[in-house]
Amino acid sequence: MTAELSPNFCPYKGLQPYTEEDRDYFFGRERDQEIIASNLFAASLTVLYGASGVGKSSVLRAGVAPIGVNLRIDLTHRDALAMEA
Repeated sequence: MTAELSPNFCPYKGLQPYTEEDRDYFFGRERDQEIIASNLFAASLTVLYGASGVGKSSVLRAGVAPIGVNLRIDLTHRDALAMEA
């Protein structure tokens, strides 16, 4: 990160998902990221599901995608994300 942040900057995004651009502020889910990435490499179809608001989109976009996993994310269903590697 090279740009200086304003004194009022807050990395917490509320209910908005973190994206690849936010990856510097997304941490603490490394184990989840590793498991998801491993599953994507092992199976052509991987389903990530969980309760609303637990961070499914964030872990994919800010955690797994920057690792270099090429994802096609189907966000048509609100409670499940279908990903194809």
